[in-house]
Amino acid sequence: LIAGPNAPITRRALHSIPELHGLIRIGCVFRQGSWQLATGATTLQPGDRAVCVCRAGNLPDLQNLFL
Repeated sequence: LIAGPNAPITRRALHSIPELHGLIRIGCVFRQGSWQLATGATTLQPGDRAVCVCRAGNLPDLQNLFL
């Protein structure tokens, strides 16, 4: 997924986003030409690409975080 310009996922570090806790995993982020592992301290920036994993039922929540 690609983080939108005003996406909620870009507003704070991953560890402080309650929707992610145990439901959605962000594995890595593509930024400035290279892949980086995502940690709890990672904050996505608009335009960042992320590899995400979730159950089908959590897909709408994941999409809302990136739009």
